Amino acid sequence: MIMLVTGLLISGSASVILIAEWSDMVRVAALHERSQSDKYELGVAISGDHAMVAYDATAGEITLFLVNTGEHELNTTNYEFLVDGEAPVSASGTILPSGTDWLPGYLAEVVLTDTNWNYNDGDDVSVFFVGTSEPVNGIVHSVTTNAEVRLNVV
Repeated sequence: MIMLVTGLLISGSASVILIAEWSDMVRVAALHERSQSDKYELGVAISGDHAMVAYDATAGEITLFLVNTGEHELNTTNYEFLVDGEAPVSASGTILPSGTDWLPGYLAEVVLTDTNWNYNDGDDVSVFFVGTSEPVNGIVHSVTTNAEVRLNVV
């Protein structure tokens, strides 16, 4: 009888632990699933005419416009650009029309600067952008876009 009671107590304790672990696993899976669905609600795209991107050859400045195509706000300070695989010396941006929050449908006017660029009028360059969202349900997601654009010397 003592062995039976001991066995039942041990198996009962083990089942409590297994149920608690299963509950934690389900909670993590649900959080992951929710974060993945939120990720598909984010987007960014290079806007405007890709064949007429403004390039100031003397200042070494390329001016791009990006549009928030998603359903959530994007971060205005945490982003990077690559032009032909190289990071520009600096990148500064302004959000249109608000000036502060990059909400869905809003544009970001970004000026990329590198005085070492030796591009000419009509040159094609590859532009890559990676940025982050503001927290969506407590999770920050990345957003990316890339395009080949033709520079128009202004």
